[in-house]
Amino acid sequence: MWQTIRALGWSIKILWIVTLLLPVTVAISMWELLGSKAIGIEEPTVSFYDRTLHMSTPFYINNNGFYDLSDINVTIRIINKNNLVTKFSKLYANVPAKSMLNTTYDVSLSLEELGEKNKELLTQNANLDLTITASLRVAYAIGFEIAANTTIEWGAPFNNLTISNIVYLVPNHEFLLFLSFENAASFPVSGELVMDAVNARDEVIGTKIQPVNVDSGTQFQSNVTIPIDPSMMIGPGVFHVSFLNFLILETEWS
Repeated sequence: MWQTIRALGWSIKILWIVTLLLPVTVAISMWELLGSKAIGIEEPTVSFYDRTLHMSTPFYINNNGFYDLSDINVTIRIINKNNLVTKFSKLYANVPAKSMLNTTYDVSLSLEELGEKNKELLTQNANLDLTITASLRVAYAIGFEIAANTTIEWGAPFNNLTISNIVYLVPNHEFLLFLSFENAASFPVSGELVMDAVNARDEVIGTKIQPVNVDSGTQFQSNVTIPIDPSMMIGPGVFHVSFLNFLILETEWS
């Protein structure tokens, strides 16, 4: 009988010790997650095909605490000049205590979506803010959130796209102009630029299709002629430059 009472007493003592230690160990685990190395982002790789921008972003969550991390919801935001370009969220499996999750976040964004949200990214280089946030539970009970951010250099595929030296050749009924841009993106640009001359009544009076095949880091420069219908020559008007049926530049003519 005495041994049973004694064992019960030890059980109660151990239970109290565990109860007192639980908040301490949970607090230590959460403190570890607040460390600068608990979550991190590496440089994303970018490619472009099938009219879509594909980005793969490596990241990690380092669980150096005493408890498993569960219900992990990771959100990546890409921001340009305080304007949200896009946001993606994804659920991940648990990260056991004293282990690290190393994975990549693969996202796709169509040219139309990119242009609608921030068209200048097609024609202007930028420094983009990339933020990764993970909401999760510690010890399957306590909700918590950790975040990290970095800045990445964005190279525009049609950086500094410019139409200049515009001349109207009366005898030939055509515009002569100079088209230039730099492919500052990390991927080649291949396709067709469609150049429309539009009059003051918003009517297309001439079109020229300009093939482009420009490697990363390469400059494109070309003289372009656009034959027009002289009977519709009502100015001033604009030139529209489109890529894959998406308008990327408007320049006035008079």
